[in-house]
Amino acid sequence: MAHSTASARLAHRLAAPDRRAATMTTENWCSRQTQCTAAVRHGLLSMGSIPSRCRQWCPHCPTGTTMSCPSSTAASGPSERTTARPVRCTTTTEPHRTAPPTRRPESVSNIAAKLDKAFLTAFPLVASIYGDPHIVSFDRFNYTFNGKGEFSLVHVDSEMHKLDIHGRFEQIPHGEGTHLTAIAIRDNQSSIIEFRLRPEAARWQYQLYLFGDKEMYYFWQPDMRSINMRGVMLYQPAGIRNMSHIIAMFDSGAGVEVMVSPAGSLMLNVYLPRTFFNSTSGLMGTWTGHPEDDLTLPDGRLALTAGDHLLMKDIHDQFASYYRLAETKTKLLMQSLFWHDPVSYSYYDDRSFEPRYTVDQENMNEHKDALRVCSDSLVSEKSLPRSLLEPQ
Repeated sequence: MAHSTASARLAHRLAAPDRRAATMTTENWCSRQTQCTAAVRHGLLSMGSIPSRCRQWCPHCPTGTTMSCPSSTAASGPSERTTARPVRCTTTTEPHRTAPPTRRPESVSNIAAKLDKAFLTAFPLVASIYGDPHIVSFDRFNYTFNGKGEFSLVHVDSEMHKLDIHGRFEQIPHGEGTHLTAIAIRDNQSSIIEFRLRPEAARWQYQLYLFGDKEMYYFWQPDMRSINMRGVMLYQPAGIRNMSHIIAMFDSGAGVEVMVSPAGSLMLNVYLPRTFFNSTSGLMGTWTGHPEDDLTLPDGRLALTAGDHLLMKDIHDQFASYYRLAETKTKLLMQSLFWHDPVSYSYYDDRSFEPRYTVDQENMNEHKDALRVCSDSLVSEKSLPRSLLEPQ
């Protein structure tokens, strides 16, 4: 029993060398017994398989290196003991080849989860505002909101990001709806960027007013493509020379695309990378991958379950009105980022404004401007009577 236990212990030492000394130099002194001699004595190796200079594994040298050591005199009997002596070990140039570790095949669900994560990491999610105005959330919930004033579109306050995007909605001329006319953005410690739609009489050369920390900027040369500010770069795409299309890229990875529609309203696209997941709130929704919770209030309560069954008035009264901004910071919302000069905040904030929640053909014929804003913003023909889209 003792003999078999010693054999098993020695076999374990030969099969699993000590890895703790893997950082030692390739040439050093070690005080290990000559294992080849002991292995023969216990029947683990045959004497004919050991040459005059044996090859063995040294546990005190880098793992996976074949070592050479001087041969030792083989034991003549099982009762003879092998004495420990220092052995000079030197590495040889022949590497040790081991079989690659076997890997278990991944399940289909794990592969699908990795592909989904890679897709969301590589491509940002987008939310949009267009028309009078129609809002598409990050989770692709589409609704219409006709509030008048300044509202929080996107609010992020997490350990990694601080982002606020505010929008100003003004009444459509000769109509009972509103459209987007100004956007203000701040990302972490970046400059406050503000886009304002110029009055119609002032659009003969440039379509937008551009402000950075209350200072006006513009692309004053035809070949001028970019403007750099603190924490943000503004870019005018090729072929655009009237500031009707500007892209703002922030250091956090967030992107904002502002365009002027032919009808004279702003169209907005907000692009957010994966690091903003599950941290957004505002009129553009809560990005969680589930559109049902997009209508979440600033305090985290779910106002309404998103769906086609909702009415415009319900969304206006029970959800969107809670994101109205004030001149000063409130408990749940930031103060308005807009620069109210020379026009005051109260001029734009109209809490008494009551939009028309139901639209029929008679109403649209009375308000041609509302129809023009919708049709020029690429609204689907299915949402309007075909007779209104056909030329008179």
